[in-house]
Amino acid sequence: MMIVCEYLIGVFSFFFILYANSALLKTRKKEFGLLALFGMTRWQLRRLIFYENAAMAAVSAGVGIGLGILFSKLFFMALSVLLGTKAAIRFHVPPEAVWLTASGFMLLFMAITALSLVRIGRTEIAGLLKEARMPKPEPVFPDGSLRSRRSVSVADTGSRSQPTSIPSGCSSFPSRDW
Repeated sequence: MMIVCEYLIGVFSFFFILYANSALLKTRKKEFGLLALFGMTRWQLRRLIFYENAAMAAVSAGVGIGLGILFSKLFFMALSVLLGTKAAIRFHVPPEAVWLTASGFMLLFMAITALSLVRIGRTEIAGLLKEARMPKPEPVFPDGSLRSRRSVSVADTGSRSQPTSIPSGCSSFPSRDW
């Protein structure tokens, strides 16, 4: 069961970090377009993204592992209270777990960095500059329908059925005849 949970955490972490990295790159695409416009080559741009992601991965993995170790004693104390044990659970930081976590997240960050490099490398300068102004497409569901329009029309119908005026005796504000 612990191995299944470990894999679930890995999959969830992959998609969470991929989403966060995509959002970060989307906000910076205009900056990348300007850098390319001023003469930065694709190789230099890819190297910049690689170094930034590597630094962000090292700092976030270090901070995450540090905070995990810091709060693990508090977790063990809460666990002993929940289990109702008189003896405290011994505090121990296994080096294998730290190594596995650090190497796993570094590999995860490098895989996401590779995906980001491919995505940024294929985009033209004009596409990078226009990316910030492009609206999000409406979500289309597998059956081809636009449920967002349907939900808006249902909400609109519901709001139309609400009373639009308040009787003069029910309001604490002075009544005005417009």
